[in-house]
Amino acid sequence: PPPPPPPPPPPPPPAAAAPPEEEDARPFVVRWWKSILFWSFVASWAYSLIQQNRSRRGLDEEEERVRACAPVNADEILELRALNDVSSDTLATLADVAGAGARHDGA
Repeated sequence: PPPPPPPPPPPPPPAAAAPPEEEDARPFVVRWWKSILFWSFVASWAYSLIQQNRSRRGLDEEEERVRACAPVNADEILELRALNDVSSDTLATLADVAGAGARHDGA
């Protein structure tokens, strides 16, 4: 008959209990300086993106406002050029002429 199998090896002795970890008494900033530095960079980058977006949006709105006031076609450009050719004295009297016309219409 075959020999019986050998008995299982005995269990290893229990490991020595690890000494309790000492509480870290260093200040928070000293313990977490890498995390603080990393999140400071991330926060400043995000803030700069937000400010850049606000600034860009303001510039776009200003461009749209200017574009809405700009002459649309060649006729309007010619009219504006004609106004620029009029002397300042003539332009000053235009309000009086327009006002006089309104008084005659209302009477």
